[in-house]
Amino acid sequence: MRRPMITLPLLVLAAAAGLAAVIVFSAPTTLAPLRSVADSFAGVDFSDMPPMQHFTARDGTALAYRAYAGNADRIVVLIHGSSGTMASMHPLARAIHIGGATVYALAMRGHDGTGRSGDIDYIGQLDDDIADFVKTLGPRTAHQTRILLGFSSGGGFALRFAGGPQGGLFDRLVLVAPQFPYDAPTARPSSGGWLSVAVPRLLALRVLTGVGITAFNGLPVMTMAVDRKHTVGLTPVYSFRMLRNFGRATIIWEI
Repeated sequence: MRRPMITLPLLVLAAAAGLAAVIVFSAPTTLAPLRSVADSFAGVDFSDMPPMQHFTARDGTALAYRAYAGNADRIVVLIHGSSGTMASMHPLARAIHIGGATVYALAMRGHDGTGRSGDIDYIGQLDDDIADFVKTLGPRTAHQTRILLGFSSGGGFALRFAGGPQGGLFDRLVLVAPQFPYDAPTARPSSGGWLSVAVPRLLALRVLTGVGITAFNGLPVMTMAVDRKHTVGLTPVYSFRMLRNFGRATIIWEI
């Protein structure tokens, strides 16, 4: 009768040791930079890009954005893609602004020099940041339309945000080349060499998070093919909590 009592603690210890080993030794690999990323804005004129501004989030952090002032009755908030910057949204922001709208290009926390690179404090903080930014816009006027537009991974984030408890902050949702789950018909393996995901570590952290252990959620689980020496502003690595909160949160949860 004593044998099962001895075996169960051993199994628990073995499982804990296995999770610890996975968390320690499973890590995303460093990728060769994609030339298509480095050269994608080579011909873009940034001379008319508006100056950087800041708003204060609920935790006191100053978060950056750029404002393209236009028709106050049509507000468009832009969310960049994985590793992205405010500048990466400039051509799109300019085109929408020319159409008459007021456009705001946000630097999501953990990107573009805002906060800790590739990391956030807790899962859901990005959603709170969006809500805090919307508060800075003031009361909605009777004829005002507020649109949330997400590009690539920002599209995945925007879709989830729109379906969440704070989705009512916007009237419309626009997705541009959105990044959906890994098995979507439009997806390529490893996004065509753009990313490397430490799947074992990610799954182990998901298990721990499920039982309330979040101390390791700042560990890196995804790298992107960014030239770390010559590409300014792009974010090369995401932590577990960043990946879970931003657009690519849906990639692994189905595996």
